Amino acid sequence: MNNLDQAMGPSAWKDVSSETIQLVAAELKKREAMPAGAEPDAEDIADRLCLSRDGSLTLTGALLLCKRPDRFLEGTYVKIGLFDSDGSLLDEDLVRGPLLLQPRASVRRLFEKYIESRIVYGNLYLDAVYDYPVKAVEEAVVNASVHRDLSSGCPVEIRVYPDRIAITNDGPLPAGWTVADLLGEHRSRPRNPRIADAFHDAGLMSCWGKGIGLMVAECAAAGIQSPEFASDGHSVTVVFRLSREA
Repeated sequence: MNNLDQAMGPSAWKDVSSETIQLVAAELKKREAMPAGAEPDAEDIADRLCLSRDGSLTLTGALLLCKRPDRFLEGTYVKIGLFDSDGSLLDEDLVRGPLLLQPRASVRRLFEKYIESRIVYGNLYLDAVYDYPVKAVEEAVVNASVHRDLSSGCPVEIRVYPDRIAITNDGPLPAGWTVADLLGEHRSRPRNPRIADAFHDAGLMSCWGKGIGLMVAECAAAGIQSPEFASDGHSVTVVFRLSREA
């Protein structure tokens, strides 16, 4: 596997996404970890997130902040596929961009294009309501993006079927863990600590192992069964099942 702390060439700075820099800076200012009046720039943000070395972006920094991380490491994108009940592929999308922006962009594409919505009237305005809880699905995509095994060269996969959504990332559970450990109170043990820290600093995830509890609570609030978790020793999959009764 590539050393995630290795320094990239000077050209990596040119590919940094200004949207990502603004996102991180806004969160740091909200937490008073950065002066409110400071003008964010890529080198300052990378330094604050420990994503630079000797004046160069590290590989981790390039993956998190640059517009095309797959130029630095293959498989660093999200793949969405629509399948019928027989497993035939009907449509697909590849969501690229900085790793920090990929989960929300993927979930936006997923619910805009692949998941049907119902329009309901309430609180004096119209709402789009989905059969799957958006926050729970987004949390699952964030977890898959942060904890993926980057050495595999495989993207995060989101498979959409008529009755379920399955989200998979390469990489086994932490050594000695089972799916049962995930469902109970547990510590956060990220596979890629620098990436997890950056997602936390950008306000995109907790660092306390609370993501699965959030998914379960959101599913309960939406009236569907809790997500299912499975690990085959090589990858981890989260499945949300559609509840027509709900």
